[in-house]
Amino acid sequence: MLLHHSSKKRIQSIASIRALVKYTAIAFCLTSSNKVFSSSFSLNTNTNTSTNAHLNTHLNSNNSARFHSTLSTASSSSPSSSSASSTRSPFLIHRGGSTTSSLQMSTTASELPVPATASNSTSAAPVTAGAKLSALRTLMKEHNLDAYIVPSDDPHLSEYVPEAYMRRKFLTDFGGSAGTAVVFQDEALLWTDSRYYNEANLQLDFDHWELMKQGLPKVPTITKYISDMAVTHYTNNNKAFQVGIDPFVHAASFAKDLNDAFDNAVISSDLKDDAHIGAIDTLGGDGDGVNLIDEVWGTDRPAIPTSPFRVHPLEYAGVSVQDKVEDIRDEMKDSNTKATMSVFSALDDIAYLFNVRAKGDVATCPVGIAYGTITHDEVVLFCDDAKVQTEEVKQHLKEAGVTIKAYDGIIDEIKLHVANNNKAKIWLD
Repeated sequence: MLLHHSSKKRIQSIASIRALVKYTAIAFCLTSSNKVFSSSFSLNTNTNTSTNAHLNTHLNSNNSARFHSTLSTASSSSPSSSSASSTRSPFLIHRGGSTTSSLQMSTTASELPVPATASNSTSAAPVTAGAKLSALRTLMKEHNLDAYIVPSDDPHLSEYVPEAYMRRKFLTDFGGSAGTAVVFQDEALLWTDSRYYNEANLQLDFDHWELMKQGLPKVPTITKYISDMAVTHYTNNNKAFQVGIDPFVHAASFAKDLNDAFDNAVISSDLKDDAHIGAIDTLGGDGDGVNLIDEVWGTDRPAIPTSPFRVHPLEYAGVSVQDKVEDIRDEMKDSNTKATMSVFSALDDIAYLFNVRAKGDVATCPVGIAYGTITHDEVVLFCDDAKVQTEEVKQHLKEAGVTIKAYDGIIDEIKLHVANNNKAKIWLD
């Protein structure tokens, strides 16, 4: 049977794809063996099944994917074999805004991706999973912590966060938008849901991390797992299990859920009802606290973005800032509320309330990093000075009666309001 030339090429491409799928499965298995390999995948009709295999095929489309791969086996007699094989590097999927996605696997620490730096400092953060966890555990010991929780969130509990707040990604190398890491002195676990099981399997270093497939029947929740650990710790040491968090990146409901889990664990155990098995330590997180991941990240941590605001025109906004403020104040005066201050932290709330947008703070959303408060006599936007640059924005906010204050001043502002008002009642979103 004669085949058209294009049909032959199509069959060859299909065969190449199958070969690549088979190769990737084999290569992934080798990560736990004594084989050393480096790869940057590429599809090609020229396949080679020998130990040194080169797969080079290019698929041309509007969003072309290019993969290049080289597989090599280290000689058991090579002096570098033992040191190289001791470094296990999982697949790393790099995702960005370009039309080309790349799938890459590194072998040595020098090939692993290094976080973008906010300065030209030569002081580098730990790169390997083991080094980062070791540095974190050292800090945990200094703060007398038994566990430290690292969520995906930023201080505004955003779903999509600036690079400066991708702390969980920095620590774990897992780049999914949802997931929480919990580090103990002798183990490290990542919880994520079914959307990210495959991605986590490709990106985590399983010499140091364990994947907790959230939602599966036999997988405990984070609070259940920690509370069970707390029971064991209290039984063995007669003291509370200390859990460290940065309160700026956790919802208040999480702290309540964890404390409830501690109480329920005591009830379910043989311990006395008044046993205090666990405690949450915010590490001075009333405004001057520390985030341990930032300490590990050091000067390599990207700077918090300060992209300037622009005015969102009334013709598109539909309602002026003044009218929105008045509506909120009316709600605050309601007999069932009697609020004296409203605090807004969600970035989309800020964009809506003040009729402003920003480009660059969050790659996927036109929002700017800021807080807002409304009392019965003042409206304040807490942001970096660099965000209010143009005269148009300054005039827009001035006409709306908005006062600009430093981004980090939000906590002191709330404290001052409470101190000066014995009937203070704060609305928080």
